[in-house]
Amino acid sequence: MPDSSRGNRLKHLRGLFIPPGQAKKMGELLTNVTEDAESFEEEEINDAAGTAANIIDSIENGTDSDTARSVLRGVSNMLKTRLDRLKASQKSEKSAVRLLRAVERLAELVEVKGNQPVTMETEGIVITATGTNVTSFDGLSYFPDSAELSKESDGRQEPNRGKSKIDLPASLLDKVDDKDKVDRIQFAIFKSTKFFQAADENTPEDVAVLGASIGADLRVQGLADRVKITFPRTGNTDDHVCAFWDQDLNDGNGRWSSEGVEVGTAGNSNVTVCESNHLTNFAVLPADAVAGAGQITFSTSLFGLLLSMIVVYMYG
Repeated sequence: MPDSSRGNRLKHLRGLFIPPGQAKKMGELLTNVTEDAESFEEEEINDAAGTAANIIDSIENGTDSDTARSVLRGVSNMLKTRLDRLKASQKSEKSAVRLLRAVERLAELVEVKGNQPVTMETEGIVITATGTNVTSFDGLSYFPDSAELSKESDGRQEPNRGKSKIDLPASLLDKVDDKDKVDRIQFAIFKSTKFFQAADENTPEDVAVLGASIGADLRVQGLADRVKITFPRTGNTDDHVCAFWDQDLNDGNGRWSSEGVEVGTAGNSNVTVCESNHLTNFAVLPADAVAGAGQITFSTSLFGLLLSMIVVYMYG
């Protein structure tokens, strides 16, 4: 039986005006009320997603990591909701997409100092952000297993060690028109694809998601030097293709597409490497889950990837 007091509380939170400086308190309230999100009804999911969006909209010029973390906990709790009810809320108010967007915005808004990374981790989501300088950027590597960053060219991790890694090339920022807006790079790891499943039922559940973005809402495409995403091999995935999350497909709900993404040649018996000429949302998925993809047979096994910028990788 639905909890009417909880539902009323969520509706009240969604309707509140949030003055500047109150985002942390509101995030704590959202986290508290979403602790039992596994029993949420469709309307409660909509109100929770709406509250998260309202909190983030109240943050105008960035926020400290404690505030961002308080909101992130509430969003992460929503990964516990029942998939059928999350799908219903996606259909009625696109709540799953709103929750995905909330994570992206938190990654963009959390304050960073210089090139010192800031990491925020919850049970279901990890965000890492770092400052960057357009004139001195010479590549960057991100290690999802440990949420660590290093210079792309330092050779710290060889592909045959079987670890996940994202390599951003030194030429990554060459195609960015508004270079004055590029002062940071951020990543987000989803340990569940539930938000994506709710938006696109073809999305498998046994992959995790890693998102990466530059600045705020900046797109990078047409790269001469490709972004490379390395994944440990797991299982038999010979019918999989590299793909990206295209939010414009499926009537704005989003769907996976294979345009501009391919399997690279640097893989071996331990890992598979996917390459992309742009940064948006990417994954390695079964061919029948990807719009416009024909089956591709690989000599090495693949598994989930996503770059957001979202890149999906599977936890081994």
